[in-house]
Amino acid sequence: MSKDRKTVLAIVLAVKRGFVTPEEGMKILEEAEDGHSTEANATVFSMVPESQQEELRVDAAELANNNTEATRILEEAGVPETVQKTLLVLGTEKEVPREDLAATLMSLAPTRATGQADAPKLKSPQERYQILREHARGGMGRILIAVDKVVGREVALKELLPMFSASGSTPGTPISGSGTTATTRFLREATVTGQLEHPNIVPVYEIGQRDDGSLYYTMKFVKGRTMASRLRAIRSDVDLNAEEKLLERLKLLDAFVDICNAIAFAHSRGVIHRDIKPANIMLGDFGEALVLDWGLARVRGGDEIALTGEKTAEGISPEITLEGEVMGTPAYMPPEQAAGRLEKVDERSDVYSLGAVLFEIVSGEPPYKGKTAKQVLSSVLSEQPRQVNDISPEAPPELAALVARALSREPEERFRTARELAEQVQAYRDGRMVSAYQYSAVELISRFIKKNRAVVSVAALALILILAGGVYAYTKVKAERD
Repeated sequence: MSKDRKTVLAIVLAVKRGFVTPEEGMKILEEAEDGHSTEANATVFSMVPESQQEELRVDAAELANNNTEATRILEEAGVPETVQKTLLVLGTEKEVPREDLAATLMSLAPTRATGQADAPKLKSPQERYQILREHARGGMGRILIAVDKVVGREVALKELLPMFSASGSTPGTPISGSGTTATTRFLREATVTGQLEHPNIVPVYEIGQRDDGSLYYTMKFVKGRTMASRLRAIRSDVDLNAEEKLLERLKLLDAFVDICNAIAFAHSRGVIHRDIKPANIMLGDFGEALVLDWGLARVRGGDEIALTGEKTAEGISPEITLEGEVMGTPAYMPPEQAAGRLEKVDERSDVYSLGAVLFEIVSGEPPYKGKTAKQVLSSVLSEQPRQVNDISPEAPPELAALVARALSREPEERFRTARELAEQVQAYRDGRMVSAYQYSAVELISRFIKKNRAVVSVAALALILILAGGVYAYTKVKAERD
């Protein structure tokens, strides 16, 4: 057992006993990794009360050289069994990944009771957040994956790109009139999202400002893929035929219902999203469905954000979010939004966009297509959306009817609320009748038979017996007459 290992184990025990914080322990480990194990060892013991140093030294040696004794020491210290396994590996020649060791130190740190010394205060975001990598980038901002050192978890940190960042806006100040349009919109997105506490809306943890005046906010990091990515994967899967692709897409209906309910909740708080699309829906690895990107959201009664300038749609992809006179994503926006009549955009406009998402789930394509955003905008303004069954003949007619109503050009002809749309899709999922669809007599009979198989089977058997009895009686009477 090397001195380096003994130093590591001494740090582990010091953290468990509350003499050293996990952060301090990792800093001492960095010192040991630089070839200064002796100095690191001295550092850790200098942080331990003199009366406890000998006991710590003996326990660290036992832990290093005797696994049986080590198990006893760890059990007496109240170390969980899973953590014990990580620590016992330290007594071998195996290397323990740095992140595992950091997690172990965090799990060992004692919980401070009221009245004890407060946790170390980190003075700036640069100290609190360790940036790991860039996750995504948009027109004005980017999302970084970072570790929150205070809580010990991964978070998504969103910030403006340098050319849009300004120091004129600060968290907590009124939004209108402060800072540039970019920072104003950035702050609005953070505050609006933070106020919408719902299981299907990404929670915001903190809105902050760095020493240089740049703004950021942190939120839950959801591991998964967007609905747009999932739809593309299904569309490009050459091993699936049309019916199999439809079945794969229909698996997204449960997530769609969750998103409808999240939007309904936002509407109840006076917030209109205005940019609902598959790319703004995150599907988590464990079944979560979350609405992303509230950057274009409008709060009822609030001021409209100043326009960023007249941005032409010529040559721009129809899947890109536009900003300026026309706000939103062309392929999924309602006619009133495509016309730039922002004062007419309300909750039913979001219902239209939800209908466009449902259209793509059911058919595999968005309701409008074009090479550029300008072409799509022109179609949205002047044409009816395509028919679901023209693209996917095998699509369920009930869902096609729901899509058609949600995509009505006149807002008053759409579903009144996102919740109503969610309830109709859920009814389809449950095998119940969908009110937006006109069932034929044959379909009604078929549904009755499927829903009442046992009753129909008994009735059919009884009818067969009655007919058989009648035939037998007729045959017998006829034979007697003959």
